[in-house]
Amino acid sequence: MDPCGYEVVPVSAPNDVERNHHYLWRFWMIIPKGGHITIIDRSWYGRVPVERIEGFCSENEWRRAYREINEMEQMLANYGTLIIEFWLHINKEEQLR
Repeated sequence: MDPCGYEVVPVSAPNDVERNHHYLWRFWMIIPKGGHITIIDRSWYGRVPVERIEGFCSENEWRRAYREINEMEQMLANYGTLIIEFWLHINKEEQLR
């Protein structure tokens, strides 16, 4: 792919500004406009395992996230957004290499 045709956006732990908004807000801010491609390095699914383990959300909040994520993805799909999700795991040895 031509690098001019897409944007890669890394997502890490929420910062102070992001913590003052709904957790999906930071993803809404980077959803590409029509005809554009954004590769999001990390997922909104992090709310369920990662943010709950690291204490960024309560049990009620991470349980509610399942519904909220499904609703957001359905809304994007209804608009015509193609969502492609995949898991890429690279072990520490490969990362160092």
